[in-house]
Amino acid sequence: MKSREEIARINYLIGVTSREVGHGNERRVVAAYTTDCPKGSCPPWIKSVRLANQQEDRAGTDIVFEVSSDSRHDKVLLQVKSSKAGQGKFQSKQRDGRVDRRIVTAIIHPKYDFCMIRKIITPIISAEWRRMLLKD
Repeated sequence: MKSREEIARINYLIGVTSREVGHGNERRVVAAYTTDCPKGSCPPWIKSVRLANQQEDRAGTDIVFEVSSDSRHDKVLLQVKSSKAGQGKFQSKQRDGRVDRRIVTAIIHPKYDFCMIRKIITPIISAEWRRMLLKD
């Protein structure tokens, strides 16, 4: 039987590991669109991709996609999750108003390469960008 201290330490380490996996996934998503984006694999309407600043991060955004067309410049906000359960918890917070509903989510596993990351995320960002353009 483990002591309370041992269980608390294990839970702490699991939390640290989960956060590190999350931060690593966020950095890999940005890299997939900035450092390793072969010609033609990134849509021209995605102008830049960056990690969220501290204020954006506190509000639930992990990554900011700067997007633009001839007539409009805007941001698509992304929350990266590594599991369906994490995505579900985040979307629950959106439904009850604790997090901005405009933030889109994507599940990215640590094993995904840059090509797979773009294959998953680009359609999500594209759909949100189209929704934003049609809304106005």
